[in-house]
Amino acid sequence: MVDETDKNQFSRHLRLPGFGEEQQQFLKDAHVLVIGLGGLGNPVACYLAAAGIGKLTLMDFDRVEIHNIHRQFLFGVEDCGKFKAEAAAVQLRKQYPFVTVEFILNRFEENPSSELPAGITLIADCTDNTTARYAIDDRAAELHIPVMFGAVHRTEGHISLFHAKAGTRYSDAYPTPPTSPLVGSCEEEGVLGPVAGIIGSMMATCIIQHITTGITHADGRLIRFDANGLETFSVQIEPQSKKSYDNSLLAVDLTEARAFILKNASHQIIDVREAFEHEENNLGGICRPAGNIYEWLSEPDQGSSVLLYCNHGIQSYAVARLLAQKRPDLHIAHLKGGIYCEVTS
Repeated sequence: MVDETDKNQFSRHLRLPGFGEEQQQFLKDAHVLVIGLGGLGNPVACYLAAAGIGKLTLMDFDRVEIHNIHRQFLFGVEDCGKFKAEAAAVQLRKQYPFVTVEFILNRFEENPSSELPAGITLIADCTDNTTARYAIDDRAAELHIPVMFGAVHRTEGHISLFHAKAGTRYSDAYPTPPTSPLVGSCEEEGVLGPVAGIIGSMMATCIIQHITTGITHADGRLIRFDANGLETFSVQIEPQSKKSYDNSLLAVDLTEARAFILKNASHQIIDVREAFEHEENNLGGICRPAGNIYEWLSEPDQGSSVLLYCNHGIQSYAVARLLAQKRPDLHIAHLKGGIYCEVTS
């Protein structure tokens, strides 16, 4: 039960509207498995421990290197060469002795069927590769455990809660893994340290919300943070089992998109990403950001054909649905999977 020490330590929680001793007890009873102790796993584990989570299990196979330290603040220079999961567990135990912290030295994607600790409340997917993410997605579906997903790339990041009330999963947001050489690791393309901290903090916030109230905006939505403009974008995800397309809303691959363009002489190609992304790489056409749709939805000529695209096909699908509602006169198609799945050379 929440005792006097807890009431004092978490008094700022207990002053929040709708957050009382019952909610603090929910945190105290929870067990979160954090997979990946890199730029996301560090803030997630730290903020959950600080919030009074009852138990953390940290899973990672990697060792601390000097280039990790700029975004992985649980480690110092003296930790180089140590296993991340073990070093993080040691540090968290020092800072938060009231939290049970265990660690597992394991590469999840190589051992997805290995036995997981009992009584897991939620999995925090802080990994940095799609193989691990799909493996975690499948295992979570099997065990019926919610997954808080996060990812960072250069100066942007994404989060979503899967396998929760909305019924979505990682494969709904990303039906196929990206194959484009445009997508590299942070080792190849870099990452701004504070962005990892922001995304990790957002993940921890949503985890706390889900555990204490069962409700978080990230459930069934993909939330994207862009550090360049300090803006946040959000699109709804539909479970694959509920997705359907009628004759006025087509989902096409790159080959089908080319046929669509040839067949529809009055077509218009629209990139619904941000302007800086369009400048960096694009498939042609004009840039009309998804967040500004109400400013440009009247632009396409009546009866014309429109082809929408984005990075992963999520924003373009959301825009296509809204455009179909507001402009039933248009013939609309969107590039499923986006350019990161379709551009291969």
